[in-house]
Amino acid sequence: MNAREGKSINKELNSDSSSTNVYNSDGHKVAYLTLKSDGYHYIDWNDLTGDVEGQNIPVDKLLANLKKNTEGKGHVVILMHDLSTKATTVQALPKVIDYLKSKGYSFKKLS
Repeated sequence: MNAREGKSINKELNSDSSSTNVYNSDGHKVAYLTLKSDGYHYIDWNDLTGDVEGQNIPVDKLLANLKKNTEGKGHVVILMHDLSTKATTVQALPKVIDYLKSKGYSFKKLS
């Protein structure tokens, strides 16, 4: 990044009119703006089941978290973890898919 790009990013960081609301920290915002300026599309998660909060959280709780976090969103990219201590995340996946389909969401490959 050159000095001009840095100034542009700093200006954007301090702008109240920024429409790049896909980040959750200044670090994410800088990454987003840098990638965008280099011609990349940046996609981040905006929904979650909360499976990171513990080991083998009950499926019903994961689904309830998803429903709460999905409400009012036009599109969702869901963060879920694939670890040995997340067996209930795998068990919840069919219910997550069924719920989202019942709410009119569709599934697409990111490319």
